Amino acid sequence: MKALVIGGDSYIARHFIKRYSSVFEFLVISRIPTGFSHEVIIENLWNIPDDMFLVDVVINFAAIVHSPTLTNAAIYGEVNRDLAVNNARKSKKNGVNLFLQMSSISVYGDSNTDISCLTEASPSTIYGITKLQADNEILKMSDDRFSVAVIRPPMVYGPGAPGNMLKLIRIVDKSVPLPFLNVNNERDFIYIGTLVQYLYVTIQMKLNGVFLVSESNPVSTESIVKIIGKHLSRKVFLFKVPLLLNFIKLFMPVKYNKLYCSLKISSNFPYNDLISFTSIDESLRETINHYVSNNRLRS
Repeated sequence: MKALVIGGDSYIARHFIKRYSSVFEFLVISRIPTGFSHEVIIENLWNIPDDMFLVDVVINFAAIVHSPTLTNAAIYGEVNRDLAVNNARKSKKNGVNLFLQMSSISVYGDSNTDISCLTEASPSTIYGITKLQADNEILKMSDDRFSVAVIRPPMVYGPGAPGNMLKLIRIVDKSVPLPFLNVNNERDFIYIGTLVQYLYVTIQMKLNGVFLVSESNPVSTESIVKIIGKHLSRKVFLFKVPLLLNFIKLFMPVKYNKLYCSLKISSNFPYNDLISFTSIDESLRETINHYVSNNRLRS
């Protein structure tokens, strides 16, 4: 099966290509070289030639995620919405069977704590807004000959993953006291090794529609910190100061939601039985081993 990957230099794409390089005949479009075979470097992803869309499936990983240094809403719209829609149109015009759009749980906003396929999308960031706009426009293109699958995962973590989990690992590694004592929230995450399986099964089964995916094993912030401390061989110091929590909730509501509130996701993926799940303990161990080997000296 021939697969065109757009945004091959993204974290999820790199893991997907590496795991399934023997299954698919990949053509990889990247802005930054990754070293994959059959990789084409195209800095402006609007300039992908039509003949590169002569494949069975197109997987779109290209996006601008949350960036504190980038506040221009027009750029988010151009990349996350317009570019994705443009490449979906090219895919359909050239006879592609399936367009897989990598979306995000961010389309449901920051206030929802229980999310299912029935939850109304209500994004609260420009990232979430533009991802939802892209999803909706691309889904309209679906028909009997052109399937569209939109995958919405929660926060992705794993070896080499950027983001909040890496920040937490670095803080625990420094033995900084943390205000997470008795924080019994329940949050769903997804390990990169699990997510790429979801993408693979989506393609193999030629699924059509919007799919929420997760480990379906929510864990508290306190538990995560303790697991990280165990695998780093660091003593974890936890405390609880109600006034501090009120301050964070008032002045940093997004951070408060991610650290102290629950986020449980009900997956509607029809083939969960084909996914091999990894325990949070094992997946964090692999993540931390990578951090110790590659990142600790640079942290």
